[in-house]
Amino acid sequence: MLCNESYFNGVLVLIKTLRRHCCRFRAIPITVIVDRRQVSAVTQTRLKSLCEHVIEVDTLLGPQRNNDAAASPASSSAPWAASEMTKLRLWELTQFDGIFYIDADCMVLDCVDDIFDRCMHSDFAAAPDVFPPDRFNAGVFYLRPSADTFRALCAALHKLPSYDGGDTGFLNAFYPDWYQGPDTDRLPFGYNMQRTLYWFTYAARPGYWDSVHPKKIVHFSSSPKPWETSADNARGDLEWQWWQTLMMG
Repeated sequence: MLCNESYFNGVLVLIKTLRRHCCRFRAIPITVIVDRRQVSAVTQTRLKSLCEHVIEVDTLLGPQRNNDAAASPASSSAPWAASEMTKLRLWELTQFDGIFYIDADCMVLDCVDDIFDRCMHSDFAAAPDVFPPDRFNAGVFYLRPSADTFRALCAALHKLPSYDGGDTGFLNAFYPDWYQGPDTDRLPFGYNMQRTLYWFTYAARPGYWDSVHPKKIVHFSSSPKPWETSADNARGDLEWQWWQTLMMG
């Protein structure tokens, strides 16, 4: 999903790593949904040369938020704010049987197209967050598109709380029984490895990060994003790997 042109290089790295690691990419089309108000025609043309589908959508506004974490779309402490709840429009894409959604600030490390076999009987599946682990992070998830579910999501927008002010908190409120659901609804942490775990543990306790298997997707959640600093000032190994991927032809 591209709702802000500043995230274009993130989408580019994501597509590059999907192409590199997906075994069945010709049968599983890579699709980018773009906010028609915020993504230019020039950028959309560039995207169309990189993936199978580019689908324009309208911004889906969330409820008025009053907390400091997401006071305005310009707030640097709320990187999701510019996209509002546009991510929910994935459920409208009923031309697809199933969608494996990955945020633009992610990088694929290994083949992930097995997700469609793993989740064939699920309507929604996600990997645990770091804090708290009995909640999921909405940067990576599988969904079965449904007009009924989309209507229910929209109806719930002004009723359900969001503990982080964004889509992760809201979707956890919408799927409150995710953690107690069937195994197929809970993806291993390796499908959405939060960079924060690496930052907080690797120097002193590398065993935490090294114990994650399989390592499928690294998620550069929080700030700064890799592209917000230069390659020479990359914060660590993961960011440098991202820059190497970007700079490759």
